[in-house]
Amino acid sequence: MACAVPDEDVSDTMLWTFDEPVGTLHIYEDFLEAQIGGVISAAAVTLSRFLLQRPELVRGKRCLELGSGCGMVSMVASKLEAASIQPTEVEGTIPHLESNLKLNKIDCETKSLWWGNKAQEAALDKYDIGFAAYCLYHHEVVDVFTSLLAAQESIFLVCGLPEISENKTLEETVLYAWLKECERQQLNLYLLSVDDIDPFTKKEESMQITKDNTTTLNDNHKSNENDQENVASNKIIPSKDKKMMSDNLLNDRIGKILNDTSLTTHQLCGGVWYVTKQSIPPSYPALLTIRNTVKYTVIC
Repeated sequence: MACAVPDEDVSDTMLWTFDEPVGTLHIYEDFLEAQIGGVISAAAVTLSRFLLQRPELVRGKRCLELGSGCGMVSMVASKLEAASIQPTEVEGTIPHLESNLKLNKIDCETKSLWWGNKAQEAALDKYDIGFAAYCLYHHEVVDVFTSLLAAQESIFLVCGLPEISENKTLEETVLYAWLKECERQQLNLYLLSVDDIDPFTKKEESMQITKDNTTTLNDNHKSNENDQENVASNKIIPSKDKKMMSDNLLNDRIGKILNDTSLTTHQLCGGVWYVTKQSIPPSYPALLTIRNTVKYTVIC
């Protein structure tokens, strides 16, 4: 497949402006050529902005990105003085990724990576921290994706899970399947941020996880905006809307944790998760902590 855009042609790109030292990025999007990897996701923007708030996470570190797509998160890490970046994608999307990196004069080596391909996984360079923005969009990849997160004694920042639709129970969601797989693979998860999860200023529906036997969607966009304002001050006001949880799920440890938190599913799916086999640094207070043991913490 040919690169979708000439190396120096920025006339047909979208400009994304971040605070310094990142500045402006030129991003060429092409869904027809690169499918979902050819467009910028809300999760990529959210994760990029989070890194700007926590540059010490990447400064001087070797960085790996799974499912890089257009390469935005890797570009931001590079601008934040990462020691190296290692963007990865499936083989067919690599030309699109590389064309965007060249447009922004980012000099790095990309790697072709199909999750579960042991030879390609073994060929990855060593890394200190990994990123994954909107990589888990269906159940079929949950196990191989999570195995990658658990492969090294490193840190991953994961952002962007499919939100719960009105015709699904929590047990049927990617969110629940991923949390259960992380528990099985003995990973610690910390939800660090639920700020700035609507970078396209789009009003999103949000549902609160509860024991109620009804599912309703949020028409009151103002209440969701208020949720975001209160998150910044660590005062999370629960949404009024409900999401069904079965009695069986409430006997499940992960189900109990999700039921006890006042976070909405929009926040759980759109926030930034810190995933590791290590402990969380004390300088990163977690909104929600899911540990290997029966202990958990919710800070509101």
